[in-house]
Amino acid sequence: LHISKGGQWDYEGFPREDSFVGLHNSLPEIFEVRPNEKGEIEFTDVPTKGNLYLITRAKGMAEAQWMNRNQERVFDKPIDLKLEREARLAGVVRSPDGKPIKGATVAARISDRESVSYVSSFAAKTNAEGEFQLAGLPSLHFTVSVGDPEQRWVFRPLESIQLESEKVRTLELQMEQGVNVQGIVKDENGDAVESAHMSALVDSHESPGVGASSSDSDGRVEFRLPLGKTKFYFNALPDGFAYPKPQVFKKLVLVQRDEPYEFEVVLKRN
Repeated sequence: LHISKGGQWDYEGFPREDSFVGLHNSLPEIFEVRPNEKGEIEFTDVPTKGNLYLITRAKGMAEAQWMNRNQERVFDKPIDLKLEREARLAGVVRSPDGKPIKGATVAARISDRESVSYVSSFAAKTNAEGEFQLAGLPSLHFTVSVGDPEQRWVFRPLESIQLESEKVRTLELQMEQGVNVQGIVKDENGDAVESAHMSALVDSHESPGVGASSSDSDGRVEFRLPLGKTKFYFNALPDGFAYPKPQVFKKLVLVQRDEPYEFEVVLKRN
């Protein structure tokens, strides 16, 4: 059980809980219980108001969620959850030349945002043969991403991967060399802007992230990104600067790896 008493999205941005699948981005106010032989649960010492998110974990079962959606955000009615059998995601991760990658992180994040209260993600590392398996997943759509532990290669996330209860979906995931993208962040006088934090996203409906960079003392940022459509936005700026409008200030279609792509962005002061 996770209690959120701040803004609408504050539960998504605070890494606190690593042991409970799906709550690794939550606030620290977490209550955990096990049901009795009748399947009954009871939480005590819970705040009387706030956004309440309940997420389950059980061997062989899919994650289930519940949220108090009443307007007053009070906890005045019993919670009723029906669990279904888990879906699984399995497969192998390979390098650009087809060799299995050991220790790569494969993550599946729920992409049906309108169907859930909490956008859970599930992760696993590949074994020596590059194999992985994710369990406990609900019958929803997922975005699947892969991270290289040695940062040699990149991966363009797969979107809208449909999973079904009691079935295993198998994926062959191959990483790529990536494209170098360089940029310079300046102010209106042409001076470099340091410590501007920028993110790169896939230019799609789900917009999964594919990279991040911060400008150095010369205002330079650098990314290594997968081929395809990419968009950029600032997620943090130094004091005194205003965010561009629209916030997505640049879009690129990356089609070749021979030469780096370059761009320049000028920030205005408040």
